[in-house]
Amino acid sequence: MRKIKKYTALLLLLVGIAFVFMSCEEKKPPPKPKEKAYYCFTSEDYKRLLPYTKGQVLKFINQDNKERTFTVQSVNIEKIQLTYSGFTGPINLFSYDKKEITLTDGETTKGFYIFFSRLPSGDDYDLAKQNMYTEYPSKLGASIRSIPFWNGETIRIDYEQAKIEMIVNEKNYRDVFVFASGSSIIKEEYYNGNILYRDVNVLYYDEIEGIIGFDDLNGNEWRLIE
Repeated sequence: MRKIKKYTALLLLLVGIAFVFMSCEEKKPPPKPKEKAYYCFTSEDYKRLLPYTKGQVLKFINQDNKERTFTVQSVNIEKIQLTYSGFTGPINLFSYDKKEITLTDGETTKGFYIFFSRLPSGDDYDLAKQNMYTEYPSKLGASIRSIPFWNGETIRIDYEQAKIEMIVNEKNYRDVFVFASGSSIIKEEYYNGNILYRDVNVLYYDEIEGIIGFDDLNGNEWRLIE
């Protein structure tokens, strides 16, 4: 009889312990859903995103003291959600930072753009969504598009390419990218009923300050003065 009571007490004790553990498990908060990767601009990126402000006028002068100007029309920075269409609807991959600067050429009144974005380094965006930096690193990319006076293709800025040092109107620029179109042809394009001559074949771009000069096929060397 005593043994039965002893086993009964032991059984009740084990049931009580199991109940306590079950209660603890139930009280644990549910696991948080894994957040999508966000490829945001870094502090080093911000040094390269150009200090241009809306309404700012960039003035260039050539060896004959003639002037050309560009006006900053807008400066926008935003977080972009990248998605693709799946069988059940849009699927979010990851988010990334983008900055767009719009300028207008004072001679042609046509606009052009400078884009910056931080995107994962590679083509497998489905893998990139899993981890922000350690499994799938990202890099800053930039491009200058639709330049009205340029006779080449879209300029893509690779921050690892070679740079030179230039002195422009008594100011020293230490990290200048030189972009050459490789074309010696002046291209013609119709814009607003007029002919737009694309004659610039060399552009100088400082990593921090932006466009500081350009050369054209008519022998002009335009350099930033403001």
